[in-house]
Amino acid sequence: MGRKVLLDGKIKFIDCVNIRPDSPALNFGAGLFETILYENGIIFFPEDHINRLVSSCTVLKIKIPDKSFCGTDKILELIRLNDHTNMPCRIKIIYSPLFHRSDWNVLITVEGYERKSGVISAVTAGRTRENEFYRFKTNSYMENFLNIESAPESEILFLNSKGNITEGARSNILCVRDNVLFYTDLSENYLQGIMQSHIISGHKEFGFSYAQAFKGGFGYEFIKECSDVFITNSLMIA
Repeated sequence: MGRKVLLDGKIKFIDCVNIRPDSPALNFGAGLFETILYENGIIFFPEDHINRLVSSCTVLKIKIPDKSFCGTDKILELIRLNDHTNMPCRIKIIYSPLFHRSDWNVLITVEGYERKSGVISAVTAGRTRENEFYRFKTNSYMENFLNIESAPESEILFLNSKGNITEGARSNILCVRDNVLFYTDLSENYLQGIMQSHIISGHKEFGFSYAQAFKGGFGYEFIKECSDVFITNSLMIA
């Protein structure tokens, strides 16, 4: 039977979850998801992730999920049943019509995760991204997936129509110049990260003078003037 998952608040063996081949989830990539870090007994920012999912549902006019299906007690129990209590884990919450077009389900999985930090290489993707749908963390992440598969050891950077960087395939980009923290302006069509938001709101605690939105995306000339450029996501928490 193997791994256990949470389906609509109930523990199931993963092999017993028979997603319909004709479901909108498989046929159209219909759905939203959140990825959350667990480490040392702590689930990081679960309410922020659930609130972002609910907010996306509201904007996209999707039925709001039952928050009780995503309770931390249930997720901690799932982690325990999969023998992951004493290791870092990636928690994935998927909200999607897995069986019937009109019924949306909450599927939660956990898997071991090795956190990495340090210097990484980055390359730009060969196409621009301007669609407003990129503001949402949808199941249709095929473009991100293919870019990551093509260069798994690098971070792929996405460009807007101006040729400037807005985000990474699995990260947000933050730049530092003259002790000021710069982040992509929220008017750009990109996924505004949970960890990015916490760093921006707590920038004083990180030693920055202030945080400032940067309009139009990060251009090459601006990046050359920065003392630091770093990436962050919900699985990269210091």
